[in-house]
Amino acid sequence: MLLNILKLLLLLLATLPQHSFSHEKNHKPNNEIFSNNCNFQSFESFFAHFASSESAQKEFIKIPFKIQYIQSKSAIEPEAISKRLYANEIKFPVFPMLKERTERKLSINTISKSENMKQVILFKDGTDYVVHYNFVKRNCWILESMEDWSL
Repeated sequence: MLLNILKLLLLLLATLPQHSFSHEKNHKPNNEIFSNNCNFQSFESFFAHFASSESAQKEFIKIPFKIQYIQSKSAIEPEAISKRLYANEIKFPVFPMLKERTERKLSINTISKSENMKQVILFKDGTDYVVHYNFVKRNCWILESMEDWSL
């Protein structure tokens, strides 16, 4: 019961505006949030739901959320940056909705790393745009990390 209350409080925290806590430096790590709403028979059915719903993205994401990206604009040499974001620091949707993917002509490729690990690659042909979304299955599929290798 206490665990369910804590999960609910963490989910509510995730819906607060980003500016509420974005300047606080002393974040205590949240535990991973695992949904009790796991009725997916396959990764494909889970991902179809995840990719089409911002609320599903908030529900099925590991907190803290690990992101990696290339910082190239201000640096002489591109530099790989790694961060861990807490619920109030994550900009949703983390995976673009269908309308945006269609407008930007983005494609999706899924790679099975193992039975419990999948990587979804979002890319645009003919450009350097490539983002990896790493999912793991524990009691349900969750988005564990994101790697943006676009220059």
